[in-house]
Amino acid sequence: MAQEYWRISRQKMFHCSKDTLLWAYGVRLPSAITLCGHTHIPDILYENGIYLVNPGSCSKPRSSKPTYAVIDITDKGIMPVIVEI
Repeated sequence: MAQEYWRISRQKMFHCSKDTLLWAYGVRLPSAITLCGHTHIPDILYENGIYLVNPGSCSKPRSSKPTYAVIDITDKGIMPVIVEI
């Protein structure tokens, strides 16, 4: 299983795709945010101190409207938001 990490504003992030099982796996990783977009269904969950974010899709949404996610990371914390287009 390939793991892709990156850091933004001292927060470690994990990206998962192609396998929805990675969504559940993300809560066990040492990261503040897990991004998973394979389902194209927008969602934000917060479990065990970790945000699980699926931005949905701008071009092929499986929800009612196209969406994307904005993740604001500051010294005060993390604030993910789903935005409808």
